[in-house]
Amino acid sequence: YSSNTGRRKAEMTEVLVQPTKLSREHVDRCSLDSLEEAPAVGKRAPNTGTRLWGRVRSKLLRQKLDPQTEQTKNWQVDVIEMNGVKVEFSMKFTSRDMSLKRTPSKKQTGVFGVKISVVTKRERSKIPYVVRQCVEEVEKRGIDEVGIYRISGVATDIQALKAAFDSNSKDILVMLSDMDINA
Repeated sequence: YSSNTGRRKAEMTEVLVQPTKLSREHVDRCSLDSLEEAPAVGKRAPNTGTRLWGRVRSKLLRQKLDPQTEQTKNWQVDVIEMNGVKVEFSMKFTSRDMSLKRTPSKKQTGVFGVKISVVTKRERSKIPYVVRQCVEEVEKRGIDEVGIYRISGVATDIQALKAAFDSNSKDILVMLSDMDINA
C-alpha cells in the first residue's frame, strides 16, 4: 500500500497476522473478502475485515515519523488488534523527491535506456540515428496521415523496432518502411 500525503510517501512492506489464539471464527470475522455475501455466524459484526483494513489504512495515512527517523530511513513497526486478531505492519516514509527520482540506467550499449550524450558520442553525431531515421520515415509517408504523433502504434511493432535499433540490425530500413507509420 502506498499513499502520497504532502511530501511523504508511506510504503507498507508486509502485513502479518499473528497466529496466537487464532481460531477459524477469528479468521472468518476478519477476512478482507466481502463479508456481506457470507451468511451470518453467531455474533459476528458485519464487515469486520473491511473495518480492520480501514484501521490499518487510517493509521498508515495519519502516522507521522519524526524527522530523525525519516532521515535515517528506519522502518517503524506498528500493531493493530481487533477481535483477537493482530495485524503487524512495518512502514517507512520516503520524501516525494526521492520516490519520483528516476534511477539512472547502467546500460551502455544499444539506443534505448542509454543516456543521449553516450549515444551521440558513440555515433559521432549530434542527432541519434534512431531519431534521424524515424523523422525521415514520417516525412516520407506520414505527413498526410491523420493523427500522426497522436495515435499510438501497436506495442509489438514498437518493441520489434526498438530491438532492431538496439541491436543495430542491417534490416532496420526495410523494417521501418514495412511498419505502420504510427509505430
